Amino acid sequence: MAGLDIAVVGLGAAGLGAALAAAEAGHRVIGFEQYDLDHQPASSGGRGKIIRFGYGDPFYADLMRTTYPRWQQLTEQTGRTLMSLYGGLHVGPAEHIAVVARGIEDAGHEVYDGHAYADSIGVRIPAGEAAIFEPTAGVMWPSQARAALAEAARSAGADLREHAQVQKIDPDPARPVVRTADGSFEFDRVIVAGGPWAFRLAPQVAGWFVITRRFQVVFGTDRPLGDGRPHPWIDHADPGFYGMTNVDDGIHLIGLHRADLEQVVDDPDEPDDEATRAWSTNAQLDYLVQRFGIDRPTPLQIRACHYTSTRTDDFVIDECPGAPGVILVSACSGHGFKFAITSGAYAAALAQGRDVPDRDRFRLDRVT
Repeated sequence: MAGLDIAVVGLGAAGLGAALAAAEAGHRVIGFEQYDLDHQPASSGGRGKIIRFGYGDPFYADLMRTTYPRWQQLTEQTGRTLMSLYGGLHVGPAEHIAVVARGIEDAGHEVYDGHAYADSIGVRIPAGEAAIFEPTAGVMWPSQARAALAEAARSAGADLREHAQVQKIDPDPARPVVRTADGSFEFDRVIVAGGPWAFRLAPQVAGWFVITRRFQVVFGTDRPLGDGRPHPWIDHADPGFYGMTNVDDGIHLIGLHRADLEQVVDDPDEPDDEATRAWSTNAQLDYLVQRFGIDRPTPLQIRACHYTSTRTDDFVIDECPGAPGVILVSACSGHGFKFAITSGAYAAALAQGRDVPDRDRFRLDRVT
């Protein structure tokens, strides 16, 4: 289909990726974002995101082979620094680390003994613990990535509207209607990429997702850790900590990656559960003392990040049930940010009636 009118509702990384792909394909695109394009409480916010080929599921290692060149092309197109790729560390049970290593190698990249590189990151690895160093891993800079996506989308002709909250979508197989405080607009297709806010517009699918609020700790040290460069690290052992060192001068991040230990919410505007916030923060600070051998730091910031997850932890890119003309893309935050330029492109392709690679993997009926 050529010359479609396409709306994109929600301009986080995935929504911006969809707007970019649809505009580059020659369609008329209007994007609606209820906040601003660098909205920090959104899942696409934060100081840094991990980009890597190392996954317990080889599917995502392979998907990164498609995604990585897209980010490189966007870097060249905009001249922005989107990633710092100085390598990252994976530690954890030997059987799990072996799977992660195979995924990296199958994607065409090398892995090295993590013990030899632990000092460059500042991490302690006890004897007998499995560890690999992934030289292709790195830190993505979310604000720069989102700005680059928006810049490229606008250059391709997309109209991106900030502080434009969509109140309702009237589905229609011919011309669905997007209703805002400024008026109603007809489109050929509507892509909903609202993260945890999406279910205000598509409540019929809310029961197929779980929204958890994770509390990420930003902390400082009196000197940079390791070699002073930004590095991601992931501890695959239960309960699953992860982080990034040196995202700024002496500034680092740590998070906990276990949905059942964090706050489950029905709506992202719910208040924090203070007991969960305190437990999560203390667990992360205790881990820092043990793993990095530093004095217990005082948090500089405790950032709430919303993960919109499915039962299988896969993304959703599919037609929205009961809403003709509406495409739902949920990048399932966390590992979703680094793939957003691809998941957004897939959503745009689906809106155009084109084939989507691995479409069955991203169907709603698969993740329910």
